[in-house]
Amino acid sequence: MTFDNATGLAGHRRGYQPKQMHTFGGLNRTPEQNEPSPGLRVVTVAYWTLLQLTDLDAAQQVAESDPHLSWWDIDDLPEMAFDHRHIIDQALETLRNIQLDALAQATLPSKFVLADLRELAETIQSTRLDPGNFQRTIKNHPRIKPTGEFLEGTKHRPPRLYTLETTEALETTATPETTEVNHD
Repeated sequence: MTFDNATGLAGHRRGYQPKQMHTFGGLNRTPEQNEPSPGLRVVTVAYWTLLQLTDLDAAQQVAESDPHLSWWDIDDLPEMAFDHRHIIDQALETLRNIQLDALAQATLPSKFVLADLRELAETIQSTRLDPGNFQRTIKNHPRIKPTGEFLEGTKHRPPRLYTLETTEALETTATPETTEVNHD
């Protein structure tokens, strides 16, 4: 099964390809392995990708129909095997080191409201940001530009839509390809 089929993203415009994040192969990765066991090693190769928010619904529908797949809120993860919590923590740390504009370009639609960008930043950093301060800071960002358009269909005053000027270097910035073996 390919990544696109397993996640429900087959046929979506981005053609998501997972990137190898890290290989974990320490001797004491399982609770039963209090001491290193000769000849026994559990190896996990961790992959990741950034999804467009507009494609998330398709991925969630596939997970709901497959008992082997699940989506979890990062703050409400279940018990996991081996050292998988450590793997997730390392993925989060990697994600936090990517520039916000690169994350926005990879995950938000081409036109977005600042509240969506702030929510992305809050989710990645696991902290609440003051909306006014965030807006003032972001409006001075050289790549974030107002489109002159407003979000339609809102009950109150419609928020302004913004866009990101794209850069060629984003692809390498947004998708680290680190291959390491952890021998701890």
